[in-house]
Amino acid sequence: MKTLTAFALLVALASVPARAQKIDLNLNFDAIAKKATEKTEMTLEGPMLNLLKQSLAKAGDKDHQNLFASIDQISIHNYEFEKAGDYSDSDLDPLRKQMASAAGWSRLLSNKEKDEDTQVYVLMQGDKPTGFLLIAAEAKELTVIHVAGSIQLAQLKELIDSTIRFKDLAE
Repeated sequence: MKTLTAFALLVALASVPARAQKIDLNLNFDAIAKKATEKTEMTLEGPMLNLLKQSLAKAGDKDHQNLFASIDQISIHNYEFEKAGDYSDSDLDPLRKQMASAAGWSRLLSNKEKDEDTQVYVLMQGDKPTGFLLIAAEAKELTVIHVAGSIQLAQLKELIDSTIRFKDLAE
């Protein structure tokens, strides 16, 4: 997934704190999911996120315990499709419109290549970033990641890698 690799480089350069406001990620995902050949939808919040935090504490995993300590929610939606065109870029319009109209949200990055479109949004409250959303759309794959809670943007690659390993363990 080239877009996530490129994003990881951007994240490595950033070190600003983020606290995310809850946004509605359910816009059109049911329709997109029905078209996918593979899908991963994971939301960790409330009791499930607390269970993960407790497990990390019991395991003595200080690195991941610190990483997840101030996170309130992690939401990852990843869909893979058999062929290009199985989902439409317009399926993402409701989410993009929500980001454009929500107070404080602005697009930090927009990178469009032949078959890839990556957008990173940040919620600003005053002069501080307080939210994060990534949309990585490729011809045959779509990923949307939202993180709510205090986190250093430089830690996001580690968080993404951790949640992917968590997903692999659950399968």
